[in-house]
Amino acid sequence: HYWSFREEINVIDGLVYRNTSVIIPSKLKSEILKTIHVSHMGLDRTLSMVRGVLYWPQMSMEIKHMIESCGTCIQNRKHNTKEPLKPHELPTLPWQKVAADFLSLDQNKYLVIIDYFSKFVEIAQISSNNASTTISHFKSIFSRHGIPVELVTDGGPPYSSKEFKNFVESWGIKHTISSPYLPRSNGMAESAVKIIKNLLIKCKQSGTDPYLALLQYRNTPKGDMSSPAQLLMSRRLNCTLPINNKLLKPKVENLNRHMKVSIKNQENTKRYYDRGSRELSVLKSGDKVHFKHTPTGHWVPGTVIKIAGPRSYVIRDKEGVEYRRNRIHLMDQPWSTTTSNSSPNHFGLPNTTHNSPLPNSTEPESRDPNKTITNSDNNSNCNLPQNVSSRGRILIKPKRFTFSDFKK
Repeated sequence: HYWSFREEINVIDGLVYRNTSVIIPSKLKSEILKTIHVSHMGLDRTLSMVRGVLYWPQMSMEIKHMIESCGTCIQNRKHNTKEPLKPHELPTLPWQKVAADFLSLDQNKYLVIIDYFSKFVEIAQISSNNASTTISHFKSIFSRHGIPVELVTDGGPPYSSKEFKNFVESWGIKHTISSPYLPRSNGMAESAVKIIKNLLIKCKQSGTDPYLALLQYRNTPKGDMSSPAQLLMSRRLNCTLPINNKLLKPKVENLNRHMKVSIKNQENTKRYYDRGSRELSVLKSGDKVHFKHTPTGHWVPGTVIKIAGPRSYVIRDKEGVEYRRNRIHLMDQPWSTTTSNSSPNHFGLPNTTHNSPLPNSTEPESRDPNKTITNSDNNSNCNLPQNVSSRGRILIKPKRFTFSDFKK
Protein backbone atom coordinates (compact mmCIF):
# COMPACT_ATOMS: atom_id res chain seq x y z
CA HIS A 1 0.00 0.00 0.00
CA TYR A 2 2.69 2.50 0.96
CA TRP A 3 4.85 1.56 -1.99
CA SER A 4 2.47 3.21 -4.45
CA PHE A 5 3.11 6.66 -2.92
CA ARG A 6 6.61 6.07 -1.50
CA GLU A 7 7.88 9.34 -2.97
CA GLU A 8 5.33 11.29 -0.89
CA ILE A 9 6.59 9.82 2.41
CA ASN A 10 9.10 11.73 4.51
CA VAL A 11 10.33 11.76 8.11
CA ILE A 12 10.38 14.99 10.15
CA ASP A 13 11.36 15.08 13.82
CA GLY A 14 10.79 11.36 14.20
CA LEU A 15 7.29 11.42 12.68
CA VAL A 16 6.41 9.75 9.38
CA TYR A 17 4.41 11.95 7.01
CA ARG A 18 2.60 11.49 3.75
CA ASN A 19 2.92 15.01 2.42
CA THR A 20 1.40 16.98 5.35
CA SER A 21 -0.51 14.07 6.93
CA VAL A 22 0.97 12.20 9.88
CA ILE A 23 0.91 8.44 9.23
CA ILE A 24 -0.66 6.72 12.25
CA PRO A 25 0.58 3.17 13.09
CA SER A 26 -2.05 0.54 13.77
CA LYS A 27 -1.21 0.38 17.50
CA LEU A 28 -2.27 4.00 17.97
CA LYS A 29 -5.40 3.96 15.78
CA SER A 30 -7.87 3.18 18.56
CA GLU A 31 -6.53 6.01 20.72
CA ILE A 32 -6.53 8.44 17.78
CA LEU A 33 -10.12 7.44 16.87
CA LYS A 34 -11.28 8.25 20.42
CA THR A 35 -9.54 11.62 20.23
CA ILE A 36 -11.10 12.36 16.83
CA HIS A 37 -14.62 11.58 18.09
CA VAL A 38 -14.40 13.41 21.43
CA SER A 39 -16.92 16.04 20.21
CA HIS A 40 -19.27 13.41 18.66
CA MET A 41 -19.53 15.30 15.39
CA GLY A 42 -21.03 13.79 12.24
CA LEU A 43 -19.15 11.98 9.48
CA ASP A 44 -18.69 14.87 7.05
CA ARG A 45 -17.33 17.31 9.62
CA THR A 46 -15.08 14.68 11.16
CA LEU A 47 -13.56 13.76 7.81
CA SER A 48 -13.02 17.41 6.92
CA MET A 49 -11.22 17.87 10.26
CA VAL A 50 -8.71 15.03 9.72
CA ARG A 51 -8.28 15.39 5.96
CA GLY A 52 -4.70 16.50 5.26
CA VAL A 53 -3.79 16.08 8.96
CA LEU A 54 -3.80 12.33 9.62
CA TYR A 55 -3.46 9.25 7.43
CA TRP A 56 -3.62 5.49 7.64
CA PRO A 57 -5.02 2.90 5.20
CA GLN A 58 -8.85 2.83 5.09
CA MET A 59 -9.01 5.75 7.52
CA SER A 60 -12.31 7.13 6.15
CA MET A 61 -14.03 3.74 6.39
CA GLU A 62 -12.88 3.16 9.97
CA ILE A 63 -13.98 6.66 11.02
CA LYS A 64 -17.40 6.01 9.45
CA HIS A 65 -17.60 2.66 11.29
CA MET A 66 -16.70 4.33 14.59
CA ILE A 67 -19.30 7.11 14.24
CA GLU A 68 -22.13 4.81 13.14
CA SER A 69 -21.44 2.36 15.99
CA CYS A 70 -20.99 5.01 18.71
CA GLY A 71 -23.51 4.27 21.47
CA THR A 72 -23.83 7.92 22.55
CA CYS A 73 -24.45 9.10 18.99
CA ILE A 74 -27.01 6.34 18.40
CA GLN A 75 -28.99 7.17 21.54
CA ASN A 76 -29.24 10.84 20.57
CA ARG A 77 -29.62 10.43 16.82
CA LYS A 78 -32.37 12.38 15.07
CA HIS A 79 -35.45 10.63 13.77
CA ASN A 80 -35.54 9.11 10.30
CA THR A 81 -36.51 11.07 7.22
CA LYS A 82 -40.20 10.67 6.45
CA GLU A 83 -41.14 8.01 3.92
CA PRO A 84 -43.43 8.58 0.92
CA LEU A 85 -47.10 8.61 1.89
CA LYS A 86 -48.85 5.26 1.66
CA PRO A 87 -52.57 6.14 1.49
CA HIS A 88 -55.32 3.78 2.59
CA GLU A 89 -57.24 2.04 -0.15
CA LEU A 90 -60.40 4.02 -0.90
CA PRO A 91 -63.71 2.17 -0.44
CA THR A 92 -66.19 2.06 -3.31
CA LEU A 93 -69.36 2.12 -1.19
CA PRO A 94 -70.66 4.23 1.74
CA TRP A 95 -69.98 2.88 5.24
CA GLN A 96 -67.80 0.13 3.79
CA LYS A 97 -64.72 1.25 5.67
CA VAL A 98 -64.76 3.29 8.89
CA ALA A 99 -62.17 4.57 11.35
CA ALA A 100 -62.54 5.11 15.08
CA ASP A 101 -60.71 6.94 17.84
CA PHE A 102 -61.33 8.48 21.25
CA LEU A 103 -61.63 12.18 22.08
CA SER A 104 -61.05 13.64 25.55
CA LEU A 105 -62.28 17.17 26.29
CA ASP A 106 -63.08 18.82 29.64
CA GLN A 107 -62.95 15.49 31.49
CA ASN A 108 -65.48 14.06 29.04
CA LYS A 109 -64.76 11.14 26.74
CA TYR A 110 -66.23 10.61 23.29
CA LEU A 111 -66.12 7.83 20.72
CA VAL A 112 -65.66 9.26 17.22
CA ILE A 113 -66.35 7.18 14.10
CA ILE A 114 -65.94 8.45 10.53
CA ASP A 115 -66.83 6.89 7.18
CA TYR A 116 -63.94 6.79 4.69
CA PHE A 117 -66.27 7.19 1.71
CA SER A 118 -68.66 9.98 2.75
CA LYS A 119 -66.68 11.54 5.64
CA PHE A 120 -69.85 11.23 7.73
CA VAL A 121 -68.99 11.51 11.44
CA GLU A 122 -70.73 9.77 14.33
CA ILE A 123 -70.01 10.79 17.91
CA ALA A 124 -71.06 9.21 21.20
CA GLN A 125 -70.25 10.40 24.72
CA ILE A 126 -69.01 7.48 26.81
CA SER A 127 -68.62 7.03 30.54
CA SER A 128 -65.57 4.80 30.13
CA ASN A 129 -63.41 3.52 27.34
CA ASN A 130 -63.40 -0.06 28.56
CA ALA A 131 -64.24 -2.85 26.12
CA SER A 132 -67.87 -3.50 27.13
CA THR A 133 -68.90 0.19 27.02
CA THR A 134 -67.12 0.81 23.73
CA ILE A 135 -68.62 -2.28 22.11
CA SER A 136 -72.16 -1.26 23.11
CA HIS A 137 -71.73 2.11 21.36
CA PHE A 138 -70.28 0.44 18.28
CA LYS A 139 -73.30 -1.85 18.13
CA SER A 140 -75.69 1.10 18.46
CA ILE A 141 -74.03 3.01 15.60
CA PHE A 142 -73.65 -0.05 13.36
CA SER A 143 -77.32 -0.93 13.88
CA ARG A 144 -78.26 2.42 12.27
CA HIS A 145 -75.83 2.53 9.34
CA GLY A 146 -74.99 -1.15 8.86
CA ILE A 147 -71.97 -3.29 9.58
CA PRO A 148 -68.79 -2.02 7.89
CA VAL A 149 -66.46 -4.38 6.08
CA GLU A 150 -63.35 -2.87 7.70
CA LEU A 151 -62.70 -0.97 10.93
CA VAL A 152 -59.43 0.96 11.38
CA THR A 153 -58.19 1.78 14.91
CA ASP A 154 -54.88 2.57 16.61
CA GLY A 155 -54.84 -0.78 18.43
CA GLY A 156 -54.83 0.73 21.91
CA PRO A 157 -57.11 -0.27 24.76
CA PRO A 158 -59.86 -1.44 24.44
CA TYR A 159 -59.20 -2.42 20.80
CA SER A 160 -56.45 -4.82 21.86
CA SER A 161 -58.67 -6.71 24.33
CA LYS A 162 -59.93 -10.23 23.75
CA GLU A 163 -63.54 -9.06 24.22
CA PHE A 164 -63.24 -6.57 21.36
CA LYS A 165 -61.52 -9.18 19.18
CA ASN A 166 -64.43 -11.53 19.76
CA PHE A 167 -66.87 -8.73 18.87
CA VAL A 168 -65.35 -7.90 15.47
CA GLU A 169 -64.99 -11.60 14.63
CA SER A 170 -68.60 -12.38 15.52
CA TRP A 171 -69.88 -9.39 13.50
CA GLY A 172 -67.66 -10.26 10.52
CA ILE A 173 -65.59 -7.05 10.62
CA LYS A 174 -61.98 -6.86 9.45
CA HIS A 175 -60.04 -5.03 12.17
CA THR A 176 -57.04 -3.10 10.84
CA ILE A 177 -54.58 -1.71 13.42
CA SER A 178 -52.45 1.31 12.57
CA SER A 179 -48.83 1.74 13.69
CA PRO A 180 -48.29 3.01 17.26
CA TYR A 181 -47.04 6.59 17.67
CA LEU A 182 -47.81 7.32 14.01
CA PRO A 183 -51.05 9.36 13.88
CA ARG A 184 -51.05 9.68 10.09
CA SER A 185 -51.38 5.90 9.72
CA ASN A 186 -54.92 6.41 11.12
CA GLY A 187 -55.21 9.87 9.65
CA MET A 188 -58.93 9.71 8.86
CA ALA A 189 -59.82 9.16 12.52
CA GLU A 190 -57.30 11.78 13.66
CA SER A 191 -58.84 14.29 11.25
CA ALA A 192 -62.34 13.53 12.55
CA VAL A 193 -61.21 13.96 16.18
CA LYS A 194 -59.64 17.31 15.32
CA ILE A 195 -62.82 18.51 13.57
CA ILE A 196 -65.16 17.43 16.36
CA LYS A 197 -62.91 18.78 19.10
CA ASN A 198 -62.72 22.17 17.38
CA LEU A 199 -66.50 22.15 16.91
CA LEU A 200 -67.19 21.36 20.58
CA ILE A 201 -64.78 24.02 21.84
CA LYS A 202 -66.34 26.73 19.66
CA CYS A 203 -69.88 25.72 20.65
CA LYS A 204 -68.98 25.90 24.32
CA GLN A 205 -67.39 29.32 23.93
CA SER A 206 -70.32 30.70 21.90
CA GLY A 207 -73.06 28.95 23.89
CA THR A 208 -74.53 27.20 20.84
CA ASP A 209 -75.96 23.69 20.62
CA PRO A 210 -73.19 21.25 19.58
CA TYR A 211 -75.73 18.82 18.05
CA LEU A 212 -77.06 21.52 15.72
CA ALA A 213 -73.48 22.32 14.78
CA LEU A 214 -72.83 18.64 14.07
CA LEU A 215 -76.01 18.49 11.95
CA GLN A 216 -74.85 21.46 9.92
CA TYR A 217 -71.40 19.93 9.41
CA ARG A 218 -72.95 16.70 8.08
CA ASN A 219 -75.12 18.75 5.72
CA THR A 220 -72.33 20.89 4.25
CA PRO A 221 -70.63 19.95 0.93
CA LYS A 222 -66.85 20.17 0.76
CA GLY A 223 -65.19 21.34 -2.43
CA ASP A 224 -66.39 19.38 -5.46
CA MET A 225 -67.93 16.70 -3.26
CA SER A 226 -71.48 16.40 -2.03
CA SER A 227 -72.24 16.66 1.68
CA PRO A 228 -71.53 13.67 3.97
CA ALA A 229 -75.27 13.16 4.46
CA GLN A 230 -75.92 13.10 0.71
CA LEU A 231 -73.11 10.60 0.10
CA LEU A 232 -74.19 8.31 2.94
CA MET A 233 -78.01 8.67 2.83
CA SER A 234 -78.59 10.08 -0.68
CA ARG A 235 -80.52 13.02 0.77
CA ARG A 236 -80.13 16.36 2.48
CA LEU A 237 -80.95 16.52 6.18
CA ASN A 238 -83.63 18.94 7.33
CA CYS A 239 -82.15 21.59 9.61
CA THR A 240 -83.00 24.99 11.07
CA LEU A 241 -82.45 26.72 7.72
CA PRO A 242 -85.49 27.31 5.49
CA ILE A 243 -85.33 24.85 2.57
CA ASN A 244 -87.51 23.82 -0.35
CA ASN A 245 -89.08 20.41 0.12
CA LYS A 246 -87.91 19.36 -3.34
CA LEU A 247 -84.32 19.54 -2.10
CA LEU A 248 -85.13 17.13 0.71
CA LYS A 249 -86.22 14.38 -1.67
CA PRO A 250 -83.79 11.45 -1.86
CA LYS A 251 -81.46 11.56 -4.84
CA VAL A 252 -78.90 8.93 -5.70
CA GLU A 253 -75.41 10.42 -5.92
CA ASN A 254 -73.02 9.75 -8.80
CA LEU A 255 -70.60 7.44 -7.04
CA ASN A 256 -68.21 7.21 -10.01
CA ARG A 257 -67.81 10.98 -10.06
CA HIS A 258 -67.25 10.99 -6.32
CA MET A 259 -64.54 8.30 -6.63
CA LYS A 260 -62.71 10.29 -9.33
CA VAL A 261 -62.70 13.40 -7.11
CA SER A 262 -61.53 11.37 -4.08
CA ILE A 263 -58.69 9.75 -6.03
CA LYS A 264 -57.59 13.14 -7.40
CA ASN A 265 -57.57 14.65 -3.90
CA GLN A 266 -55.61 11.70 -2.56
CA GLU A 267 -53.02 11.99 -5.34
CA ASN A 268 -52.60 15.74 -4.69
CA THR A 269 -52.12 15.10 -0.97
CA LYS A 270 -49.51 12.44 -1.67
CA ARG A 271 -47.64 14.63 -4.15
CA TYR A 272 -47.26 17.48 -1.66
CA TYR A 273 -46.43 15.18 1.25
CA ASP A 274 -43.76 13.22 -0.64
CA ARG A 275 -41.54 16.28 -1.08
CA GLY A 276 -38.32 15.62 0.81
CA SER A 277 -39.27 12.01 1.61
CA ARG A 278 -37.36 8.85 0.81
CA GLU A 279 -37.96 5.12 1.03
CA LEU A 280 -36.26 3.34 3.93
CA SER A 281 -34.75 -0.11 3.53
CA VAL A 282 -37.00 -3.12 4.08
CA LEU A 283 -36.15 -5.09 7.22
CA LYS A 284 -36.42 -8.83 7.74
CA SER A 285 -36.72 -11.15 10.69
CA GLY A 286 -33.51 -11.32 12.73
CA ASP A 287 -32.20 -7.87 11.75
CA LYS A 288 -30.56 -5.86 14.53
CA VAL A 289 -32.13 -2.41 14.89
CA HIS A 290 -32.56 0.48 17.29
CA PHE A 291 -36.00 1.80 18.26
CA LYS A 292 -37.65 4.13 20.77
CA HIS A 293 -40.05 3.05 23.50
CA THR A 294 -41.69 6.49 23.17
CA PRO A 295 -41.28 9.17 20.45
CA THR A 296 -39.35 11.41 22.86
CA GLY A 297 -37.13 8.65 24.27
CA HIS A 298 -33.64 7.48 23.31
CA TRP A 299 -32.77 4.85 20.74
CA VAL A 300 -32.37 1.40 22.30
CA PRO A 301 -31.23 -1.86 20.65
CA GLY A 302 -33.68 -4.52 19.55
CA THR A 303 -34.25 -7.36 17.11
CA VAL A 304 -36.88 -7.71 14.40
CA ILE A 305 -39.11 -10.68 15.22
CA LYS A 306 -41.59 -10.56 12.36
CA ILE A 307 -43.28 -8.29 9.83
CA ALA A 308 -46.67 -7.16 11.17
CA GLY A 309 -47.84 -5.36 8.02
CA PRO A 310 -46.74 -2.80 5.43
CA ARG A 311 -43.89 -0.82 7.04
CA SER A 312 -44.82 -2.33 10.41
CA TYR A 313 -42.60 -4.68 12.46
CA VAL A 314 -42.64 -6.50 15.79
CA ILE A 315 -39.45 -5.73 17.76
CA ARG A 316 -38.04 -7.49 20.82
CA ASP A 317 -35.78 -5.55 23.19
CA LYS A 318 -32.96 -7.00 25.31
CA GLU A 319 -35.40 -7.72 28.17
CA GLY A 320 -37.53 -9.89 25.87
CA VAL A 321 -40.47 -7.46 25.67
CA GLU A 322 -42.07 -7.17 22.23
CA TYR A 323 -43.21 -3.91 20.63
CA ARG A 324 -44.93 -3.04 17.36
CA ARG A 325 -43.30 -0.15 15.51
CA ASN A 326 -43.46 1.51 12.11
CA ARG A 327 -40.37 1.53 9.88
CA ILE A 328 -39.99 5.28 10.44
CA HIS A 329 -39.32 4.52 14.13
CA LEU A 330 -36.64 1.90 13.42
CA MET A 331 -32.95 2.53 12.73
CA ASP A 332 -31.00 -0.29 11.14
CA GLN A 333 -27.41 -1.10 12.12
CA PRO A 334 -25.16 -0.97 9.04
CA TRP A 335 -22.12 -2.12 11.06
CA SER A 336 -23.72 -5.01 12.90
CA THR A 337 -21.44 -7.40 11.02
CA THR A 338 -17.71 -7.18 10.35
CA THR A 339 -16.95 -5.53 7.03
CA SER A 340 -13.58 -7.23 6.54
CA ASN A 341 -12.07 -10.48 7.76
CA SER A 342 -8.53 -9.35 7.10
CA SER A 343 -6.20 -8.45 9.94
CA PRO A 344 -3.99 -5.35 9.68
CA ASN A 345 -0.21 -5.50 9.78
CA HIS A 346 1.94 -3.16 11.83
CA PHE A 347 1.26 -0.31 9.38
CA GLY A 348 -2.52 -0.91 9.41
CA LEU A 349 -2.52 -2.51 5.96
CA PRO A 350 -5.04 -5.38 5.57
CA ASN A 351 -3.46 -8.66 4.53
CA THR A 352 -5.34 -9.74 1.41
CA THR A 353 -4.61 -12.35 -1.21
CA HIS A 354 -4.94 -9.91 -4.10
CA ASN A 355 -1.93 -7.75 -3.24
CA SER A 356 1.49 -9.11 -4.07
CA PRO A 357 4.28 -8.50 -1.52
CA LEU A 358 6.46 -5.42 -1.63
CA PRO A 359 9.85 -5.67 -3.38
CA ASN A 360 12.32 -7.81 -1.47
CA SER A 361 14.45 -5.68 0.84
CA THR A 362 17.00 -8.43 1.68
CA GLU A 363 20.60 -8.41 0.48
CA PRO A 364 20.98 -8.56 -3.32
CA GLU A 365 21.99 -11.79 -4.96
CA SER A 366 25.61 -12.14 -6.10
CA ARG A 367 25.96 -10.90 -9.61
CA ASP A 368 27.14 -13.35 -12.26
CA PRO A 369 29.76 -11.57 -14.43
CA ASN A 370 28.75 -13.66 -17.43
CA LYS A 371 25.16 -12.38 -17.31
CA THR A 372 24.19 -9.41 -19.37
CA ILE A 373 23.14 -6.42 -17.26
CA THR A 374 19.91 -4.95 -18.49
CA ASN A 375 18.66 -1.44 -17.95
CA SER A 376 17.02 -1.21 -14.51
CA ASP A 377 14.47 1.28 -15.83
CA ASN A 378 13.13 -1.27 -18.29
CA ASN A 379 12.66 -3.90 -15.58
CA SER A 380 11.25 -1.61 -12.91
CA ASN A 381 7.67 -2.52 -13.77
CA CYS A 382 8.41 -6.17 -13.02
CA ASN A 383 9.48 -5.34 -9.45
CA LEU A 384 6.52 -3.10 -8.62
CA PRO A 385 3.72 -4.61 -6.56
CA GLN A 386 0.72 -5.52 -8.67
CA ASN A 387 -2.90 -5.35 -7.53
CA VAL A 388 -4.99 -8.10 -9.08
CA SER A 389 -8.79 -7.96 -9.40
CA SER A 390 -11.05 -10.83 -8.42
CA ARG A 391 -11.18 -11.84 -12.10
CA GLY A 392 -7.37 -11.93 -12.39
CA ARG A 393 -6.86 -8.62 -14.20
CA ILE A 394 -3.82 -6.55 -13.22
CA LEU A 395 -4.83 -3.16 -11.85
CA ILE A 396 -2.37 -0.45 -12.88
CA LYS A 397 -2.54 2.82 -11.00
CA PRO A 398 -2.02 6.05 -12.96
CA LYS A 399 1.44 7.59 -12.69
CA ARG A 400 1.28 10.78 -10.67
CA PHE A 401 3.50 13.84 -10.98
CA THR A 402 6.19 14.08 -8.26
CA PHE A 403 9.03 16.50 -7.54
CA SER A 404 11.55 13.86 -8.57
CA ASP A 405 10.48 14.45 -12.18
CA PHE A 406 12.41 17.76 -12.07
CA LYS A 407 15.65 15.86 -11.48
CA LYS A 408 15.41 13.99 -14.80
